[in-house]
Amino acid sequence: METLEAISRRIDVSEDLESVVRTMKALSMANIRHFEQAVGAVNDYYHTVELGLQRMLRDAVRGGHRRGRLARVVGIAAFGSDQGLCGRFNDDVVQHALLALRASGAEIADRHVLAVGARAQAGLEDAGVRVRNVLQAPASVNSLTDVAENVLLTIDDWRSVHGVDEVLLCYNRVHRDAGHQPHTFHLLPVEPDRFETLREQPWPTRCVPLYTLAHETLFAALLRQYFFVSVFRALAESAAAEHGARLSTMHGAARNIDEHLTELRAAYQHQRQEAITAELLDIVNGFEATTVASRDS
Repeated sequence: METLEAISRRIDVSEDLESVVRTMKALSMANIRHFEQAVGAVNDYYHTVELGLQRMLRDAVRGGHRRGRLARVVGIAAFGSDQGLCGRFNDDVVQHALLALRASGAEIADRHVLAVGARAQAGLEDAGVRVRNVLQAPASVNSLTDVAENVLLTIDDWRSVHGVDEVLLCYNRVHRDAGHQPHTFHLLPVEPDRFETLREQPWPTRCVPLYTLAHETLFAALLRQYFFVSVFRALAESAAAEHGARLSTMHGAARNIDEHLTELRAAYQHQRQEAITAELLDIVNGFEATTVASRDS
């Protein structure tokens, strides 16, 4: 049976751990809000870029050809985390990336994998996947732009040096019911159906904007913004889902700690009551022994 001192030390440790969990919950809640605000802001900008593309596509020549699905060189960017304590967040995105790799039909030599986050890298390598490029996951909203630019630089290197013609982004998105849900975004090649849909949409106002730059120059600039916003949004949604998963994990940890503290405090009170009872019995026994001795003398 544990001593009172030992139980008291365990209570102190559990209370310290409870304080840490409470702090992590507060940080996760704040970070979720910041990254969700970033997603909302980039969605507004994404709509602006779409309007620009819609305007340019009204003047573009219809047609073009679709790339074949055989003999492809595929690049996959898996967005995970550098930190743990987020449940199945990294496991889910790794499994989703593995499914995307198998579904691509590309040979092993024609697969290029970028892992954003050390946990995603470890999960992919444990599954036997060669991770060619690794980047740190964004630690704050301010670092989203730098990470997005590095992802695009990596993709540009894949295309120019290794001939990658298809790029997929695998990441988790916030899901209100399930916490988070894996998602795949086809960054390249740009789906023709997507652009045809934009072309056919009616312009939201009566005045169609004019432009003075060359059509090819402006269209290329808008496409670069389209790629940047797509990667930025994927990173922001992944980060929001990561902190949501961590918050859920901390809720479970707080509940377990609270139950453990209740048991420890009950054990402490029981042990303390037994110690007090034993001391009282010793006093009573001593008094009785003294009384008997006095009577005998």
